[in-house]
Amino acid sequence: MAIPKKTADEVMYKSDRKCPMCKKLGHQIHHIDDNNCNNDIHNLIYLCVVHHNEAHTKSYQARKLSEGLLKKYREVHYQEVIEIRENRRREMTGEDELMVISIMKADNLKKFEVLRKKFWETSIAQRPKILADIYDLKEYMSEKLFGDLFKFLLRVSESSRRIMNEELSSSLLSLVSEYIFEIPQGYGKTEKNEVFQKTIAIGFNTTYDSFIYLKNYKCAMNAMLIFKAVYSASSRFELHSEIATSILRMYTDLENALQRPERTDLGPSLDLLNIFRDDLYNGPLIYPEISQELYEHIYIKQFN
Repeated sequence: MAIPKKTADEVMYKSDRKCPMCKKLGHQIHHIDDNNCNNDIHNLIYLCVVHHNEAHTKSYQARKLSEGLLKKYREVHYQEVIEIRENRRREMTGEDELMVISIMKADNLKKFEVLRKKFWETSIAQRPKILADIYDLKEYMSEKLFGDLFKFLLRVSESSRRIMNEELSSSLLSLVSEYIFEIPQGYGKTEKNEVFQKTIAIGFNTTYDSFIYLKNYKCAMNAMLIFKAVYSASSRFELHSEIATSILRMYTDLENALQRPERTDLGPSLDLLNIFRDDLYNGPLIYPEISQELYEHIYIKQFN
């Protein structure tokens, strides 16, 4: 049962569209008791991609965030949001706020340029932290910063076979899945489609390299969730059909690339690819259910 729009709007407003667990921008409203029919506002919490995954019960995986813990974090966060808003009202007039927003957008563009350069100069271990710093620029984003960001993320994905690891792929997923829902209002249909196609390419590049070269299933799973984020976002921008077709075409290309007679190790990769493709239209941005055998191959054999 879909959450009523009025209720969803209230949850996002009370949380200031941020995840109570990490204070990063949220993405998905989570049912605390895992009952999707219980849309009571006291049973809902707005979470980021990472913590929404942790909050869900998965087969063969233990719950990381209990109902009680989620509620405690939520209530503390709601109170913090109230206090922040009160302070803002005391400090600013309308004209002051517009001036601050303009200054902050310009400042964030400068910060992004510094972080983008630093990303390529620093060690692989430090790069997820830089993506996290870029994530924090979202509150004051200009159209130029938005466009430059997706060009940068596409370049990151094109370098996957050299630099990608689990932590970086998780940071990449977080960035894409949050920003893809914030396409600037000034963008027309053509510009929106270009953003979606770049994001699909990000998912394809990272999935391909993770399976073929890195043999890292967790990186591939994060990359395929990018496809799902793009599909979900496209429904808000009147491009649902075209984007779904593009994503399915990428899945077909990946399937063909994995069918290599000389690579007897790619069977689990094909199985995982088909599971994620079948799950494209289903529910929230979380890993789909997998078999016990595939789970053991991904989470046990790969790391032993």
